[in-house]
Amino acid sequence: MGYKSLLRGYWNKLENILAEAKRAKRKLKVKRLPNSNILRGAGYSSLTQAIYNYYPNKYDGLRKDLGEVSTHRRKSYRYFNPKNIEKEVARIMKEKKLSLVPSADFLREIGEGSLATTIYVRYPGAYGALREHFGEEIMDKPSDNKMLEGLLRKYASEE
Repeated sequence: MGYKSLLRGYWNKLENILAEAKRAKRKLKVKRLPNSNILRGAGYSSLTQAIYNYYPNKYDGLRKDLGEVSTHRRKSYRYFNPKNIEKEVARIMKEKKLSLVPSADFLREIGEGSLATTIYVRYPGAYGALREHFGEEIMDKPSDNKMLEGLLRKYASEE
C-alpha cells in the first residue's frame, strides 16, 4: 500500500492509528487485525511502527479498541513451573480424548502454540521427558538402531 507523506505527528494520535487499522482490515479483507509481519508485507510498515511506538498496550490494546476478542488465553508465566505444563497437557489430552502426549504440530493447530514452545524451552528434558511423565514408552527410530548395529559390526570386525 505505502503511505504518502503524512503530516508531522500524524501517528502520535491514537484515533489516526485506529482509523488506519480499520482501513487496513478492510483492504486486506480480514476480520482480525493481522500481526506485524503480515501488515509489513502488505505495505503497512508505518502502521505497525506506530502501533509499537504509540498505541497503549500495543496490538492487544488496538485489537481491544477494534472490538476484537483477545486470543491470549493464559499468561505465559503459568508455564514456568513444569507441574503447570503437565496440568495443561493433561487437560488437552482429556478434552481431545488423546491417549498420547500431543505433538507440537497438533498443539499449534488447536491454538496452543505457546504451550508447544514452552515444552521445548522450559520443560526439563522437553517432549521426551514429558512423554515419560505420562507413561509413554520412548522408542528409538528404526534408522538409529540400524546405524548402531552397523557401527557395532564394523567395530567387531576390526578386532
